[in-house]
Amino acid sequence: MNPEKLRGLVFGQAIGDALGLLTEFLSRDQVRCHYPKGVHDYGQMLRDRHRSKWQPGEWTDDTDQFLCLLDSQLDNGGWVPSDAAYRLWEWAQEGRGIGRTTLQVVGHSDYLKRPSEVAREFWEASGRSAAPNGALMRTAAMALGPPSWWNESLVEEACHLTHADPRCVSSSLATTVALRVLLLGASEKEAWAKVIQSCESDAATRHVAGKSQEISDLETWKLYDSRSRGYTLKTFAAAMWALSHPTSFEEGLTAIVEQGGDADTNGAVAGAMLGARFGFNAIPRHWVEGLIGREALEKRIRRVLEEWWGIVR
Repeated sequence: MNPEKLRGLVFGQAIGDALGLLTEFLSRDQVRCHYPKGVHDYGQMLRDRHRSKWQPGEWTDDTDQFLCLLDSQLDNGGWVPSDAAYRLWEWAQEGRGIGRTTLQVVGHSDYLKRPSEVAREFWEASGRSAAPNGALMRTAAMALGPPSWWNESLVEEACHLTHADPRCVSSSLATTVALRVLLLGASEKEAWAKVIQSCESDAATRHVAGKSQEISDLETWKLYDSRSRGYTLKTFAAAMWALSHPTSFEEGLTAIVEQGGDADTNGAVAGAMLGARFGFNAIPRHWVEGLIGREALEKRIRRVLEEWWGIVR
């Protein structure tokens, strides 16, 4: 386990989320209008009705849910789905910015008794068509566990707590497996091999992965398209683009958030990927220092390194 890459993943998730908030739900033209010199600092944040719920430098629901999964594993010494479900439910009572699917699922009267079944029932009721990114936004937290109890099925279980569609599961699994092998010292080529292997069960996810590896133009994915901005494979494409094409953390993250759309989620997932690729020291200092709650992240990182990996810093 590379501690600097682990720190990069955790901070990358939160920073991508907080920076992406600046352009969330904006079209690409609106991003250019409000941020004509690009997105570089939390303090640039447009103070409209949506963004006024948060302070500049504060992360949103994506990282809140990431921390629900991480805290559950830390406090239980392993993965306990019922506890993770309870933490999601508890957070949702007052959580800000929670997605519609997640809100409906965790708000069901039977959720705490049978979370995965409730999630599947909602998916069935959608005609098996709903595949939003509400699971993918948080499952980077599942990349951090120790070899003694970690396995890929835990990622699937974490997704099933709110999302049942195979595209949600396969995109969450492929992204998380790529993050994990990067933390363990794999090359980007080796991470890509793991991505393709993890996508074998879902043709749509496999297609996006292959196309992302081949095409360097982020515009291909139209992340700003309001008709599909919350689709899990859009966010997956952003993460896969981040795995292969940017040459620095800053270049990759600004390119993604300046696309607009569901920019906080795209930024969170891609930020985790960029952090795992380039490491914590590659993240611009002003993004780290301006992040609200960074001390809480450091505390959790220390616990992960010491309790799970035996690394004392």
